Amino acid sequence: VHEYFDIEHCYHSRLIGVKGKCVQKLMSDFGVEIKFADRHSPNPDQVMISGLPQRVAD
Repeated sequence: VHEYFDIEHCYHSRLIGVKGKCVQKLMSDFGVEIKFADRHSPNPDQVMISGLPQRVAD
């Protein structure tokens, strides 16, 4: 499944972390994929989490 969330673009770098370590840990711990919208997209605040339903919910 895919879930979409709006998180202000200015906070994306904090979620990603230095060299992507934070987002990689989240993806590894929860078994999901996390993608951030490009800052030039229609909704630059959008974050997509995809994976198995229970893992995305967690």
